[in-house]
Amino acid sequence: MTQKQLSEWEDCFADIVNVLLLNGKRLIKPRDLKPAMRSSSYKDKDLKLRLQERDVAKLWQHGRIRLAFIGLEDQVSVHRAMLFG
Repeated sequence: MTQKQLSEWEDCFADIVNVLLLNGKRLIKPRDLKPAMRSSSYKDKDLKLRLQERDVAKLWQHGRIRLAFIGLEDQVSVHRAMLFG
């Protein structure tokens, strides 16, 4: 729960993404992050509607240009279905 609360803060979120995805380059700045919707839906291969919930989600934007949607999941163990482990 503490990890989730800390990663909500833009400065902490930026540090996590810069270290884990960008090899420590300080490309993402806290001021360029905005809160994003944490839930979304999609249709699976059987065309069933599924819901996705993320622990933390941010839009990375510079000025009026949206560069990326970044979502984080806090886990205590590896789950093989996750993109990064």
